[in-house]
Amino acid sequence: MASSKGCLTCRARRKKCDKVKPKCVACDRNVLICVYPDDSHLGAEMSNFTARAYSEMSNLVKSQRTDSIHRSIPLLPLKRTESSPDGVTLSGVHYGEQKSTLHAVATYEHCAQALRSLKHGLTRFASGQTDLALELLITTLLFCLAESIRGDRDGNSFHHLRAARQLFPAVVRDTARSTSDPETALFVMELYAYILTVSSSSLAVDENYSLVRDSELVFAAIEAMNKPVTGMLFGCAYELFGLIPSAARVPGKGNLSDKLNATETDLLQGTSKRCELRSRVQSWVPGPVSGRDPVIAGKLYQFALLLLLEDYQVSFSSYNTEAESNNFVSNFIYLLRSLPVDSDVATTLCWPIAVAGSYAHEPEHRRFIRQYLLSMEARYQFGNIIQVLGLLDSLWDRSHDTCSHPGDLITAMKSKGIFVMLV
Repeated sequence: MASSKGCLTCRARRKKCDKVKPKCVACDRNVLICVYPDDSHLGAEMSNFTARAYSEMSNLVKSQRTDSIHRSIPLLPLKRTESSPDGVTLSGVHYGEQKSTLHAVATYEHCAQALRSLKHGLTRFASGQTDLALELLITTLLFCLAESIRGDRDGNSFHHLRAARQLFPAVVRDTARSTSDPETALFVMELYAYILTVSSSSLAVDENYSLVRDSELVFAAIEAMNKPVTGMLFGCAYELFGLIPSAARVPGKGNLSDKLNATETDLLQGTSKRCELRSRVQSWVPGPVSGRDPVIAGKLYQFALLLLLEDYQVSFSSYNTEAESNNFVSNFIYLLRSLPVDSDVATTLCWPIAVAGSYAHEPEHRRFIRQYLLSMEARYQFGNIIQVLGLLDSLWDRSHDTCSHPGDLITAMKSKGIFVMLV
C-alpha cells in the first residue's frame, strides 16, 4: 500500500515509498524523478502529469472506441500489469508539444527508463525468452509514435519500426501469449499494421519489397485472430490499408529519368500490376460502420491510392500525369472539406493528405491542404504534421522541374535531408 505521505511518483505508481529525500530508494532504483508535495510548483506539475498519465493508461481500455478511427488521445488503450514508462514517455512528449513546462525532466527520465527496459528485454528475447515479444513490440510502437509526435525528421521513428518488424514474427508464433489477451493483441497488431503500411511511402525503395511481405504477414495474422478489427485506426477501410505497400512499390515507379531508363518488360509488369491493384481499390466499398466520418476517411484513402496508381500511365514518348490526377485531387479536396479537423478520424489522415498534396497542381487545392494541415497541428500539436507541410512545400517548389514527379515523397525527403513517418 502506497503511503499518503510518500513522494508523488510512488503514489502514482501505487508503490511503497521510504520517504527519503531528495530521492527515495524506489525512484532511484527505477531511474524516476522523485518529487514530494511540498517541492514547489514542480510537485504540482508532476502530480497532475504523472497521476493523470498512469490513470489514463489503465482506464482507456474500458472506454475504447470501436466504431471509428480514433487516435486523438495520444495514449494507447493497453492494459499493463505495471507502471508503463514507455506510455508516460509518449504522453509526456505530446504534452510537451502543447505546453513548455518543467515536466520535461520527468518525461525524459521515463524515456531513459523505458529505453533501459527495452534494451534489457531485447537481450532476454535474443536469449530465447520469446514470450516477451508482444510487450517489446508495444514499446517499439510507442516510441515510433513518440518520435513522430516530437516531429522527428532524422529517421529515428524508422529505427523503432525496423525493430518492430523483427519482433512481429515472434508475436505471431507465440500463439499462447497472443490469445491470452486477444483484445490487446489485436489492437497492437492493428497499430503495427497501420504504422507499417503508411510508412511504405517514406522508406527507401529497396525496403519496400520486404515491406510488402511484412504487410501480408500482419494482415494474415489479424485475419487468423478471427475477431472484428477494433476500428481504432482502420475504421471501415481495412482492405485498403493492405494495398498501400504494393501500390507504393509497383514496378517502374520513380521520376521521369528512371521511367525512361526502365526496360519495356519493367513497364509492362508495372502496368499489369497497376491495373490489378486499381481494380481492387475501385471495387472497395465501406463495410458496416456507425457514423459518416469513418466512411469519408476510407474514401480519402481510396482516392490517395488511385492517385498513386494513376501515376504509372507513362510511355517512352509521353509523360503527363496532371490531367489524370487533377480529377482525383478535386474529389479528394471535396471530401476533405466535409471533414472537420476535430473529427476522431482526422489524426489518421497524414498519409492520404501527403499523397494527395504531392499531386495538387491547382493553387486553390494547395492552399486548402496547407490550411487544413495547419489547423490539424494547432489542434493536436503533432510535430510530424509540420514536417509533412514542409515536405509538400518542397514538392510544390519543384513542380516546375520536369524530372521530378508527383507522389515521389522519398525523393522529396532525400532532397531536404529529412525522413518523416506519415502516421
